[in-house]
Amino acid sequence: MEQIGRAVWGRLGLGEADWTNLPDRKPISQVDLYQGDENDVIIVSLVRSNRGSRLGFLKDLSRRCVAQSRARRGMYILGNADCLAGCQEHQLWRRLIQSMTEVGCLGPRLALVCPRHRDATPAPRREVTDANEGFPTSLDFCDRLCDAFMDCGQHKCQKLCRSPRHSHKNCEVMVDFLYNGCSHPGQRKCNEDPADLLCQARVSVSCPKCQQSDTKPCHQPMSDYSCPQPCPKRLSCGHACPEKCGDPCPANPAKDCRTCIEAERLRKEALKRQDEEMQNLARREAKDEYERIKPDKEEEMSLIKLDPGSSEFLDIQDRVTKYVQMTHGWFPKVRSVERLRNVKLRMRFLSYRQNTAKDATRVELKFHGTSADGVKGITKEGFRLPQNPGMFGAGIYFASDASKSAQELYTQGSHTLLLCEVLLGRSLRVTEATNSKYNWKSLRQENYDSIFAPRDTKNSGGVLFDEFVVFNPDQAYPKYIIKYESVSGAAALNEISKLSMGQTQPKTGNTVVKIPASVVATKPETSPE
Repeated sequence: MEQIGRAVWGRLGLGEADWTNLPDRKPISQVDLYQGDENDVIIVSLVRSNRGSRLGFLKDLSRRCVAQSRARRGMYILGNADCLAGCQEHQLWRRLIQSMTEVGCLGPRLALVCPRHRDATPAPRREVTDANEGFPTSLDFCDRLCDAFMDCGQHKCQKLCRSPRHSHKNCEVMVDFLYNGCSHPGQRKCNEDPADLLCQARVSVSCPKCQQSDTKPCHQPMSDYSCPQPCPKRLSCGHACPEKCGDPCPANPAKDCRTCIEAERLRKEALKRQDEEMQNLARREAKDEYERIKPDKEEEMSLIKLDPGSSEFLDIQDRVTKYVQMTHGWFPKVRSVERLRNVKLRMRFLSYRQNTAKDATRVELKFHGTSADGVKGITKEGFRLPQNPGMFGAGIYFASDASKSAQELYTQGSHTLLLCEVLLGRSLRVTEATNSKYNWKSLRQENYDSIFAPRDTKNSGGVLFDEFVVFNPDQAYPKYIIKYESVSGAAALNEISKLSMGQTQPKTGNTVVKIPASVVATKPETSPE
């Protein structure tokens, strides 16, 4: 029966603590098994209800006597009064029912009172009138506050008595208190331990690093304090440290200094804009020249011979005689210079520069040595890619040095050099032979226009003097045809003597005078021209 009582108590929405601590909780026992212990209140369930008024064991008077004699204060009998009173064979229940009816103790309802507030006026109550209604599973008829003391023993529960099951542990009433150690006033929940709470009051501090005043939470030790003021130090770059005083300064100002980073960003943006402007200008100039000469595209090729006294002639002569390497054993004398006018070739060159080049700004004059037939074919039809690849692939080779392009291996007795406008654009620098690795398509896939093999890389598989290679014939325009003759060894030495004695003042530039082959024996380089 104790278990039944606990179960019913739980269904009412009351906790185990409510059951255990109920001050006047009565023991519950069943009458049948022990013939009944005395108790203040006895509840008797007769469990007999049928149309024939068959009473079974209830017809025994001793059964009724046992039930009636156990109660000291009150007894409740639950049963079917009509069934009990209708038994003709046994009148003992009929007389009892008549007596209860006469004194008003028989009725169709059971009054339920809230166990927490039964002494209140009026006491919260509910009357059960229909057996089908069932036993109530909560105290939803009680509209008073619970008012039971919480575990703290100081505060009462403020929830409604009708509320679902609730605990009286962990009182959350806010109370005033003083923090341990600092005695700052604060508030906490009643159930919280003051020793577990950290004082959040702001207290004044002075930063030991920058001496500036600040505040911090009272509970925070100075060892954990980080000053939020700007760092007073200067970085090695000269700019103010961008970090806070409490944070470490950047270890690498070049990477971490925000001022330097921003300045570098602006510098790169300016260079990018400048490059874009130069690219647009170069392409626009190419387009303007293209449109200007387009009407003459059917014009036949022509050669304009330069006056030996003109500045244009002298500039080209200087380029030929000064871009000479002693190792080649060659010293030339320029006999004539002709400027080529080939509108079709020029339009192809300008179109490539305007529409195709990765870098349209870099156009340079470079030398190319070839045979007499090669001169005729190039000036009339333009360059052609060779069938067999050279040291850096099947491209068109150019040199900065006239003496390199003038080697007999390339000129084959023509005594002629071509000085060409070459659209070098973005050059891929290589220091060893690439053979057939690159062509026009693969080079452009890597965002380059040409290959550049720098001087003094022969030991690593490269060349002794600069070479440039392009893989599209439209990247070069043969602008000048230069006829020369090779000066004898004596004449070459006489020229050197004049330069050393100051009788002849060379123009500024990289002047290297060659000793002829009759004085210094050399072997030509083998890169194709």
